[in-house]
Amino acid sequence: MAHLRLTTEPGLTAGCARVGAVSDDSIKDLRRKIVKAGGNAAVLSFEIEDMSTIHAEFTGVQPPRTLRHESAAADGVATGTAAATIATGTTAAPPPPAR
Repeated sequence: MAHLRLTTEPGLTAGCARVGAVSDDSIKDLRRKIVKAGGNAAVLSFEIEDMSTIHAEFTGVQPPRTLRHESAAADGVATGTAAATIATGTTAAPPPPAR
């Protein structure tokens, strides 16, 4: 699992850009959700009415979306230069021909 810092102290993430928020009743599942969404630090909180659910507001840098040629073709997504332009906003060289 990627590096992830969990805390209950909001001051430790002061100055970081908030990426999102998730909730779960399992810390293991909560960590997976945060990492999958691109988070690297999260402030945990609990509601008094429901202490079994953990809420997390997380910060981090989301990597730019890129399309792999194989997965894009399997999903029916545009491939080649058009896909690179859509994903990154810039024109890139087309992928090599399929073998």
